[in-house]
Amino acid sequence: MIICPLNTGECNRLILPKPRTAFLMAPSIKHKRDAKNEVCHNIVKCLSALNYDVMEGSNIVRHGDYFCSICQATQGCALGIAVVYDGLPVSTISNIYLEAGIMLGFGKPVVLFVDKKRNLPTDYIRNYVIFYNARGYLSKYKSLLEDIAKLAEDFYEPLGQFAFNAGDYEKAAKYYQEAYLIDPKQQTLDKLKSIASELKKTEGIPDAYKKRLVENIEYFCSKTK
Repeated sequence: MIICPLNTGECNRLILPKPRTAFLMAPSIKHKRDAKNEVCHNIVKCLSALNYDVMEGSNIVRHGDYFCSICQATQGCALGIAVVYDGLPVSTISNIYLEAGIMLGFGKPVVLFVDKKRNLPTDYIRNYVIFYNARGYLSKYKSLLEDIAKLAEDFYEPLGQFAFNAGDYEKAAKYYQEAYLIDPKQQTLDKLKSIASELKKTEGIPDAYKKRLVENIEYFCSKTK
Protein backbone atom coordinates (compact mmCIF):
# COMPACT_ATOMS: atom_id res chain seq x y z
CA MET A 1 0.00 0.00 0.00
CA ILE A 2 1.31 3.45 -0.97
CA ILE A 3 0.29 6.37 1.24
CA CYS A 4 -0.15 9.67 -0.61
CA PRO A 5 2.32 12.29 0.69
CA LEU A 6 -0.29 15.00 0.06
CA ASN A 7 -3.46 13.75 1.72
CA THR A 8 -2.12 10.78 3.77
CA GLY A 9 -4.74 8.56 2.15
CA GLU A 10 -4.11 5.42 0.12
CA CYS A 11 -2.89 6.07 -3.42
CA ASN A 12 -5.28 4.40 -5.84
CA ARG A 13 -3.24 4.99 -8.99
CA LEU A 14 -1.59 2.14 -10.84
CA ILE A 15 2.07 2.95 -11.44
CA LEU A 16 3.46 2.56 -14.95
CA PRO A 17 6.75 0.62 -14.65
CA LYS A 18 9.81 2.03 -16.42
CA PRO A 19 12.57 -0.58 -16.04
CA ARG A 20 16.18 0.64 -16.05
CA THR A 21 15.06 4.26 -16.11
CA ALA A 22 16.76 6.96 -14.06
CA PHE A 23 14.76 9.94 -12.87
CA LEU A 24 16.97 13.02 -13.35
CA MET A 25 16.36 15.83 -10.86
CA ALA A 26 18.09 18.93 -12.23
CA PRO A 27 17.30 22.06 -14.26
CA SER A 28 16.46 21.11 -17.83
CA ILE A 29 19.60 20.18 -19.75
CA LYS A 30 18.45 22.02 -22.87
CA HIS A 31 18.31 25.30 -20.92
CA LYS A 32 21.87 25.15 -19.55
CA ARG A 33 24.77 26.56 -21.52
CA ASP A 34 27.60 26.44 -18.98
CA ALA A 35 29.97 23.94 -17.40
CA LYS A 36 27.07 22.42 -15.44
CA ASN A 37 25.52 21.40 -18.74
CA GLU A 38 28.62 19.30 -19.54
CA VAL A 39 28.35 17.61 -16.15
CA CYS A 40 24.71 16.68 -16.75
CA HIS A 41 25.52 15.40 -20.23
CA ASN A 42 28.34 13.25 -18.79
CA ILE A 43 25.90 11.86 -16.23
CA VAL A 44 23.37 10.99 -18.92
CA LYS A 45 26.10 9.55 -21.15
CA CYS A 46 27.20 7.16 -18.38
CA LEU A 47 23.61 6.06 -17.83
CA SER A 48 23.14 5.41 -21.54
CA ALA A 49 26.36 3.39 -21.69
CA LEU A 50 24.93 1.11 -19.00
CA ASN A 51 21.60 0.79 -20.87
CA TYR A 52 19.58 3.13 -18.67
CA ASP A 53 16.93 5.42 -20.07
CA VAL A 54 16.62 8.91 -18.57
CA MET A 55 13.48 10.76 -17.54
CA GLU A 56 13.97 14.45 -16.75
CA GLY A 57 11.76 15.68 -13.94
CA SER A 58 11.84 19.16 -15.50
CA ASN A 59 10.15 17.80 -18.63
CA ILE A 60 7.14 16.23 -16.91
CA VAL A 61 4.15 18.30 -17.95
CA ARG A 62 0.67 16.88 -17.48
CA HIS A 63 -2.77 18.18 -16.76
CA GLY A 64 -3.76 18.04 -13.11
CA ASP A 65 -1.53 17.95 -10.07
CA TYR A 66 2.17 18.43 -10.91
CA PHE A 67 3.24 16.88 -7.59
CA CYS A 68 1.14 13.79 -8.34
CA SER A 69 2.76 13.42 -11.77
CA ILE A 70 6.24 13.59 -10.23
CA CYS A 71 5.27 11.10 -7.53
CA GLN A 72 3.91 8.61 -10.07
CA ALA A 73 6.95 8.95 -12.31
CA THR A 74 9.44 8.41 -9.48
CA GLN A 75 7.64 5.26 -8.31
CA GLY A 76 7.96 3.73 -11.76
CA CYS A 77 11.69 4.43 -12.15
CA ALA A 78 14.62 2.29 -11.02
CA LEU A 79 16.72 5.03 -9.42
CA GLY A 80 17.16 8.77 -9.09
CA ILE A 81 19.94 11.19 -10.03
CA ALA A 82 19.92 14.63 -8.37
CA VAL A 83 22.24 17.49 -9.35
CA VAL A 84 22.71 20.54 -7.10
CA TYR A 85 25.19 23.38 -7.46
CA ASP A 86 25.81 27.01 -6.51
CA GLY A 87 23.73 29.52 -8.42
CA LEU A 88 20.51 27.52 -8.51
CA PRO A 89 17.44 29.36 -7.23
CA VAL A 90 16.36 28.27 -3.76
CA SER A 91 13.01 27.15 -5.18
CA THR A 92 14.77 24.85 -7.67
CA ILE A 93 17.02 23.33 -5.00
CA SER A 94 13.97 22.80 -2.79
CA ASN A 95 12.16 20.98 -5.60
CA ILE A 96 15.17 18.76 -6.28
CA TYR A 97 15.53 17.73 -2.65
CA LEU A 98 11.79 17.21 -2.32
CA GLU A 99 11.81 14.86 -5.31
CA ALA A 100 14.91 13.07 -3.97
CA GLY A 101 13.17 12.68 -0.62
CA ILE A 102 10.10 11.20 -2.28
CA MET A 103 12.25 8.63 -4.08
CA LEU A 104 14.15 7.74 -0.92
CA GLY A 105 10.84 7.37 0.89
CA PHE A 106 9.78 4.83 -1.71
CA GLY A 107 13.00 2.91 -1.14
CA LYS A 108 14.67 3.99 -4.38
CA PRO A 109 18.45 4.49 -4.61
CA VAL A 110 19.29 8.13 -5.33
CA VAL A 111 22.71 9.43 -6.39
CA LEU A 112 23.32 13.06 -5.44
CA PHE A 113 25.83 15.14 -7.41
CA VAL A 114 27.04 18.32 -5.67
CA ASP A 115 29.87 20.75 -6.37
CA LYS A 116 30.63 21.76 -2.78
CA LYS A 117 30.20 20.24 0.65
CA ARG A 118 27.97 23.09 1.75
CA ASN A 119 25.41 21.95 -0.79
CA LEU A 120 25.22 18.55 0.92
CA PRO A 121 22.46 18.31 3.55
CA THR A 122 23.66 16.63 6.74
CA ASP A 123 20.79 14.13 6.58
CA TYR A 124 22.06 12.98 3.20
CA ILE A 125 25.48 11.88 4.41
CA ARG A 126 24.63 8.16 4.42
CA ASN A 127 23.40 8.13 0.83
CA TYR A 128 25.19 7.95 -2.51
CA VAL A 129 26.99 11.29 -2.91
CA ILE A 130 29.46 12.37 -5.59
CA PHE A 131 31.39 15.65 -5.76
CA TYR A 132 31.47 16.14 -9.51
CA ASN A 133 34.32 18.67 -9.45
CA ALA A 134 36.62 16.05 -7.94
CA ARG A 135 39.03 14.02 -10.05
CA GLY A 136 37.65 10.70 -11.25
CA TYR A 137 34.03 11.45 -10.39
CA LEU A 138 32.76 9.62 -13.49
CA SER A 139 34.59 6.43 -12.49
CA LYS A 140 33.03 6.61 -9.04
CA TYR A 141 29.67 7.21 -10.67
CA LYS A 142 29.98 4.13 -12.90
CA SER A 143 31.01 2.05 -9.91
CA LEU A 144 27.95 3.25 -7.98
CA LEU A 145 25.64 2.37 -10.85
CA GLU A 146 27.13 -1.10 -11.00
CA ASP A 147 26.56 -1.50 -7.24
CA ILE A 148 22.97 -0.31 -7.62
CA ALA A 149 22.38 -2.86 -10.38
CA LYS A 150 23.37 -5.60 -7.92
CA LEU A 151 20.66 -4.55 -5.47
CA ALA A 152 18.13 -6.63 -7.39
CA GLU A 153 19.94 -9.92 -6.81
CA ASP A 154 21.60 -9.12 -3.48
CA PHE A 155 18.78 -7.27 -1.73
CA TYR A 156 15.34 -7.02 -3.33
CA GLU A 157 14.95 -10.61 -4.55
CA PRO A 158 16.01 -12.27 -1.24
CA LEU A 159 13.70 -9.96 0.70
CA GLY A 160 10.91 -10.68 -1.76
CA GLN A 161 11.35 -14.41 -1.30
CA PHE A 162 11.47 -14.02 2.49
CA ALA A 163 8.22 -12.01 2.48
CA PHE A 164 6.57 -14.53 0.14
CA ASN A 165 7.53 -17.45 2.39
CA ALA A 166 6.06 -15.54 5.33
CA GLY A 167 2.80 -15.01 3.46
CA ASP A 168 3.27 -11.24 3.16
CA TYR A 169 2.29 -11.03 -0.50
CA GLU A 170 2.21 -7.24 -0.64
CA LYS A 171 5.81 -6.83 0.51
CA ALA A 172 6.89 -9.72 -1.71
CA ALA A 173 5.31 -8.06 -4.74
CA LYS A 174 6.88 -4.70 -3.89
CA TYR A 175 10.39 -6.13 -3.55
CA TYR A 176 10.15 -8.11 -6.79
CA GLN A 177 8.79 -5.06 -8.61
CA GLU A 178 11.77 -3.02 -7.42
CA ALA A 179 14.10 -5.82 -8.49
CA TYR A 180 12.58 -5.80 -11.96
CA LEU A 181 12.85 -2.03 -12.32
CA ILE A 182 16.58 -2.19 -11.65
CA ASP A 183 17.33 -5.45 -13.46
CA PRO A 184 14.45 -6.51 -15.75
CA LYS A 185 14.56 -10.30 -15.98
CA GLN A 186 11.84 -12.67 -17.12
CA GLN A 187 12.22 -14.84 -14.03
CA THR A 188 11.40 -11.82 -11.88
CA LEU A 189 8.19 -11.26 -13.82
CA ASP A 190 7.41 -14.97 -13.51
CA LYS A 191 7.84 -14.67 -9.74
CA LEU A 192 5.44 -11.73 -9.64
CA LYS A 193 2.89 -13.70 -11.62
CA SER A 194 3.26 -16.63 -9.24
CA ILE A 195 2.60 -14.29 -6.30
CA ALA A 196 -0.65 -13.17 -7.93
CA SER A 197 -1.62 -16.77 -8.66
CA GLU A 198 -0.91 -17.88 -5.09
CA LEU A 199 -2.77 -14.90 -3.70
CA LYS A 200 -5.89 -15.76 -5.68
CA LYS A 201 -5.93 -19.23 -4.13
CA THR A 202 -5.22 -18.12 -0.56
CA GLU A 203 -8.21 -18.10 1.76
CA GLY A 204 -8.74 -15.84 4.75
CA ILE A 205 -7.67 -12.66 2.97
CA PRO A 206 -10.22 -9.85 2.53
CA ASP A 207 -11.53 -9.78 -1.04
CA ALA A 208 -10.93 -6.03 -1.46
CA TYR A 209 -7.29 -6.37 -0.39
CA LYS A 210 -6.78 -9.39 -2.63
CA LYS A 211 -8.40 -7.69 -5.63
CA ARG A 212 -6.31 -4.53 -5.24
CA LEU A 213 -3.02 -6.36 -4.94
CA VAL A 214 -3.71 -8.80 -7.79
CA GLU A 215 -4.72 -5.93 -10.08
CA ASN A 216 -1.54 -4.05 -9.16
CA ILE A 217 0.68 -7.05 -9.95
CA GLU A 218 -1.11 -7.91 -13.18
CA TYR A 219 -1.00 -4.31 -14.36
CA PHE A 220 2.72 -4.10 -13.62
CA CYS A 221 3.44 -7.31 -15.53
CA SER A 222 1.25 -6.30 -18.49
CA LYS A 223 3.01 -2.94 -18.91
CA THR A 224 6.60 -4.17 -18.89
CA LYS A 225 8.50 -4.14 -22.14
